[in-house]
Amino acid sequence: MAQEPSNNRGTLYGKIAAVAAAVSRIPKNGHNNFHNYSYATESDITDGLRELLNANGLAFLPPSVLSWERDEIADNPKIGPRTRVQVQFALGCADTGETYTTILWGEANDNADKGFYKAYTGAVKYYLMKTFLIATGDDPEQDHQGQQRDNRPASFAPPAERQQAPAQPQRQQAAPQPPAPTNGDVPICPVHNKPMRPGAKGGYFCATKVGKDDQGKDLWCKARPEKPAPAVRTPPDDWEAEYDAIEASR
Repeated sequence: MAQEPSNNRGTLYGKIAAVAAAVSRIPKNGHNNFHNYSYATESDITDGLRELLNANGLAFLPPSVLSWERDEIADNPKIGPRTRVQVQFALGCADTGETYTTILWGEANDNADKGFYKAYTGAVKYYLMKTFLIATGDDPEQDHQGQQRDNRPASFAPPAERQQAPAQPQRQQAAPQPPAPTNGDVPICPVHNKPMRPGAKGGYFCATKVGKDDQGKDLWCKARPEKPAPAVRTPPDDWEAEYDAIEASR
């Protein structure tokens, strides 16, 4: 609705600007259990504005419902039919008597008898929040998880925001197998086909664990070399003593 400017309009605008500069973020004390989200209630917003409006001599006049309508058939029976309300709002300057009016629509769905009230309350909340630039942290362009959508093509996104394709992991090459021993003095384990080790007490043994016994002790391979091995410090038949020495050193 167009209004003719007056000499007192500047005073009214100054009061609106002063309230907008003084108001802070409004807490969201309401919670919607059905959709699981928090929201700022009408009382949260009015409580945050009441003292500021009074201190600046600015009156929030009673809103007037100009028209309303309700769908007879609900698009979604779970949330009920849609109700739309056209509301006229007015702010008044206590010093000059100047008023400024605005018309907004409120809309809500309800499957009981609260559609009109919810639409009316939504219009009041929207008018107060947009008139005085009240931040609640809500954004209609956010999805249900609170993440803001970005519909820009990837080529138009700033370089810092472009996601780089993850680098493909490089295959690790298998470690080269050691060449088979050629020294005739080192026997090969006939079971595991690998060189045996000289024992601390003599002879050779295969240092390969093959399991555990009933008491939890490690079991070692006890294969004997296919050909006689030279003694180190004790006779080559002293295999049990070598395994006992390995267990004692653990």
